[in-house]
Amino acid sequence: MQRTDSQADTAARTNREPSTANALRDSALTVGWQTLRASALLCWVVVGSFVWFRPTQPELYTVSVLGATLGVALAAELFGRTDENSALLGRQSSASRLLAGGCLVGIVAGSAIVAGSADQLGASQPELSTLTGVGGLLLGGSLLAVAARQSLPLAGFAVAAIGVSWANAPGVPVVETVVFGDQGIYGPLMRAAVTWIAPASLLVGCWRAAGTERRLVSVWNATVETGATEKHGRIAKRLAGGVGCAVVLVGWKTGAVGPTAIVGLAAVPVGLLGIVLVRVAARDAPIITTDRASTTNGRRPSTADLEWAAWTPPAIMIGGPLVVMTVVGIGYRLPVGTTLVAGCLCCVGLCVARPLVSRSDSRTSTSGVRIVLDGSLVGCRLLSRVVVPLAVVGGSVSLLGAAGGTTWLVAGVGWLSAGHPLAVVVVVAGCCLAAGALLPFVGGYAVGALLGVPLLQLLGSVPELTAHLVIIISVVAGWLLGVRRSGSL
Repeated sequence: MQRTDSQADTAARTNREPSTANALRDSALTVGWQTLRASALLCWVVVGSFVWFRPTQPELYTVSVLGATLGVALAAELFGRTDENSALLGRQSSASRLLAGGCLVGIVAGSAIVAGSADQLGASQPELSTLTGVGGLLLGGSLLAVAARQSLPLAGFAVAAIGVSWANAPGVPVVETVVFGDQGIYGPLMRAAVTWIAPASLLVGCWRAAGTERRLVSVWNATVETGATEKHGRIAKRLAGGVGCAVVLVGWKTGAVGPTAIVGLAAVPVGLLGIVLVRVAARDAPIITTDRASTTNGRRPSTADLEWAAWTPPAIMIGGPLVVMTVVGIGYRLPVGTTLVAGCLCCVGLCVARPLVSRSDSRTSTSGVRIVLDGSLVGCRLLSRVVVPLAVVGGSVSLLGAAGGTTWLVAGVGWLSAGHPLAVVVVVAGCCLAAGALLPFVGGYAVGALLGVPLLQLLGSVPELTAHLVIIISVVAGWLLGVRRSGSL
C-alpha cells in the first residue's frame, strides 16, 4: 500500500512539473510582450519629440529609429501578437524563428555600433574603426535577410548590385558606401521616412487598433453595392498606402508637398464615409451596425436600422485628427512633421477616451491605454514595411554608383532613346513599370526616385516634380500588372 502511495505521489509530481513549466513560460512571454509594447510606445515618444522640437543630431535619430522600429517588428513576430496576426509563436517553424532572432540581434547590435559613429554619415571619406566596420556589415547582412523575408526580388536586386560592384570595382569599400554613403541606407529617402512617414504610421496604427478600419469596411460593404471583391479591397488599401508614402517622399525631396496635401490624404477615409452617408440619406438605405451581422453564411447581410453607433466612432476617430491637422497645418501653417504629430496626439487622446464614449462597442473591455499600446506596435510594423525597401534600395544604388553603374545606365538610356526627350521618358517609364511589377511598391518607387528621376532631369530636361509623377504612375501600373499576373497579395 505504501509503495502504491509513493508511486501516486511520484506521478502527481511528474504531472505538476510540466504545468509549472508552462505557467512560467506563459508568464515570461506575457512580461516580454508587455515590455515590447512599452518599447514600441517609447519609440513613438522619441519620434514625436524629434519631429516636434527638431533638435540637433538628425543622423543619430535616423539610425536609432531604423534600428528600434525593425527590432520591435521582429520581436513582435517572435513573442507576441498584433491585430493583424494571431499568435505567431506557435505557427512559425524553428528555422523561421531562428532567422528572425538572428536578424533581430544583428539589426539591434549593428545599429547600436553604427550609432556611435553617426557623425560620419554622409561624409565623403568617413574614418571608421574596425568595430564600426563589423557593425556595418552586421547591419547590412541583417537588412538583406529581412528583405529576403519580405520580398525575394528585393533581396535579388541587392545581391545583383553587390555582384556588379565586386566585378567592376573590387576596391570599393562596402561599409563606407552602403551604410555611411550620402545615398546609402540612411540617405534622403530614409530621412524622409523617419521624419514624415513615421508619425503617419502611428496614426494609421492607432486607427487600426481602435477598429476604425474594420468599421469603415463593414459600413461600406453594407451600403455600397458594387462588384468589388474582398481581394480588390485589399489591393486598393495597399495601393493607397503605397501612393501615400510616395507622395510624402516626393514632398520631402521637392518641397512641393505641404500640410495641405497631407491633410488631403488624411481626409480620404472621411470622404469615403461621407459617400456612404450621402447614399444612405439619398435612398434611405439601411446600414449594418455590427460586424457580426456583416457576413452571414457567405451571403450579403439583410437590412438593419441606421444607428449612430455604426458610423460615429470611425467618424470621430478619423475626423478629430483631421480637424486638428487642418487647424495646425493650414490655419497656423506649421511644418508637415508638426502637423502629423498634432494629429497623432489627438488620435491617442481619442483612443484613451474611446471606452468612455463608445459603450455599445464590443471592445469596451479593452482599455484606451491598451489600444494606444497596440496601435504603437502596429505602427512599428507598418513603418518597418517602408524602411526596409528604402534601406535596401538606397544601399544598393549607392554601391552601384560607386562602381560606375550609373554611368552605364545613363549611356544605355541615351542609346535607347537616341537623345529624344520623349523617348527618354518612355524608356525610364518602362524600366519603372518593370520595377513596380517585380518589387514591393515602396521599393519600386525608391528605385525610380534614385535612378529614374536624375535620368529624366539630365537627358529629358523634365522638371523634378513632373519626373516624380512619371515615376509614381509607372510604378503603380507595374505593381497592378504584377498583382494581376500573380493573382496574390
